[in-house]
Amino acid sequence: MPVLPFFKNPVESRYRRDGKTYLIDIKVENLSFLFDERDPSPLRNRDLHDDIVSYIIGSLREIPLKSPVKLNILIEDGNPGDVDHERIVGSVLNHFEFETHLKAIELRRTLRKGVKAMLTGLGFLFLSLSSVHYISSNYTGFVWEYLVEGLSILSWVSMWFPIHVFLYEWWPILDDLKVFRKARALETEISATGVGTD
Repeated sequence: MPVLPFFKNPVESRYRRDGKTYLIDIKVENLSFLFDERDPSPLRNRDLHDDIVSYIIGSLREIPLKSPVKLNILIEDGNPGDVDHERIVGSVLNHFEFETHLKAIELRRTLRKGVKAMLTGLGFLFLSLSSVHYISSNYTGFVWEYLVEGLSILSWVSMWFPIHVFLYEWWPILDDLKVFRKARALETEISATGVGTD
């Protein structure tokens, strides 16, 4: 039975594999293309170039999360003997370690924000519904009916934001955190071809 185009897995055609391990291949002209030149930090603590980070993270989003992945970085204009593999690999992993830390902080802040909003919303909901019950029991008339209706609507609208946080806002951040954790643990290999060197 032929596989319909929209059911095909594009990952199989986009990435090489070594057995069950997917390979993310990155080729840069020289070492400066790998790092953000605006960052004055020593090599091991230097930020990766935004384009490199975007490609790695985008690739990890495409590849099944549980599949093993290896990162291959090829430096074209570099002498193999002069490339400090350990420091470059350390820099790559340190970058994603820091990004993982930031994403974990974002998740905690989002959940904390949701808890605060939920407590605030529940407090307002209790006061509003209590007021609705009191007014309905003690007052009649056109104006009071509108007031009761308005308070009822406001009491449930107050719960919209915490419900949004817990139903929709936190889990995309958790998905990002899982990807960054995988990036942090990537097996990384550095190679240089010596092209352009004397």
